[in-house]
Amino acid sequence: MDKQEELLRVIAKAERPLLVREIMRALNLHRDEGDDVKKRLRRVVRAGQVIRLRGRRYGMAKDLDLVSGRLKGHPDGFSFVIPDPPPPGAPSVEKQSDVYIGFKKNGDAMHGDHVVARVEKHKGEGKREGRVIRILERAHTQIVGRFEPGRDMAFLVPADRCIAENLCILPENIEKAAAGDVVVAKILSYPKKGHPAEAKVVRILGRIEDSEIDTDTVIASYGLPCEFPEPVLAEASQMPETVSDAMCVGRRDLRALPTVTIDGETARDFDDAISIAPENSGYRLWVHIADVADYVKSDGVLDREAYERATSVYFPDAVLPMLPENLSNGICSLKPHEDRLTLTAEMLFSSEGQMLFHDLYESVICSDARMTYTDVQKIIEGDTETRTSYTSLLPEFEAMDKLAKILRHLRFSRGSLDFDLPSPKIVIDATGETIDIIREERQTANRL
Repeated sequence: MDKQEELLRVIAKAERPLLVREIMRALNLHRDEGDDVKKRLRRVVRAGQVIRLRGRRYGMAKDLDLVSGRLKGHPDGFSFVIPDPPPPGAPSVEKQSDVYIGFKKNGDAMHGDHVVARVEKHKGEGKREGRVIRILERAHTQIVGRFEPGRDMAFLVPADRCIAENLCILPENIEKAAAGDVVVAKILSYPKKGHPAEAKVVRILGRIEDSEIDTDTVIASYGLPCEFPEPVLAEASQMPETVSDAMCVGRRDLRALPTVTIDGETARDFDDAISIAPENSGYRLWVHIADVADYVKSDGVLDREAYERATSVYFPDAVLPMLPENLSNGICSLKPHEDRLTLTAEMLFSSEGQMLFHDLYESVICSDARMTYTDVQKIIEGDTETRTSYTSLLPEFEAMDKLAKILRHLRFSRGSLDFDLPSPKIVIDATGETIDIIREERQTANRL
């Protein structure tokens, strides 16, 4: 029995919730092992197996009928507690069902808060009902919403409809907001005993009718970083704008290979490219990935900023890049007719699709064309005008199509499934308004 299981056994066996010192006594541990016990307790609490009660006592959640998790609100006022998932490495437990929290049973908690709920009813098919009895951690310090003036005070109507209750704004906290403004408001006090949360306007994003207000609302609601800190911009400014001969030393020169990028029409940066050539009744394929690590050094300010951002965030009218634009849309983007540093996976396939050889190495390439899925599909279907525009690359596209079909057939012969689920495509006009939702076609070009 490992230490975690032994800890759970002691808590489960007890007739009442235990203090840390009582747990240590039952485990025959010394005082200097207290930090380790507390660490293990935090893990089982996060896993939802153990609940920390008032008075710093710990008890088994299943015995106390308590559940810790995130409160998921609904516009109609009710909510659900989504049980906390087990932390990595924790003992596996049976998945818990959500707990339905009826109207006025949320204990002053707001959507997103980390809470403890007491289960009051067990229904069929594992359904549970309960009420929030404790708020462990608040999810919000700021709320984005529509400002609406009232007689004695103003109100903030949250943009997130999961936050069902409006926040009140006293006259001294209105700043210069007017009816119909979308604002960011700082929470001054949280809901308490039937009284709504109180907030203060700290920023006016714009008017509700502005075309870009939806994007600004999402950015502000999720706290997405718009600007890069000065040290990050300073390091990025030192990066070269073009690839020099010195930078290519030690890399395999693949600039003579016919190479293309294939992306959607709205793609803003290009981080992968492919090359292909028929060889001995088979195919040699090169897949190139932009070698960002050559510019972004491990644990440097650029690396740490990219780690914090995790990914680029795309909107219909804007992008919040993971790296400054001179990198993401410049030296690290595989633009056509410009030398770029890459990592290349080279593979040799037989005519039946069996991989005969593979290698991975640093390289330098020069893309011949920025292709879209639409243009590639037209080439595959034999569109004369498009094929004429890319005459020099036709052998490569035909080889891509043939190899893709061979590999696809081989994959399905091994029992692979392709659900081919429909993907919606939202069509917007020049003002950012949604005008249609259509099914996005997945054609041969998307499967290359």
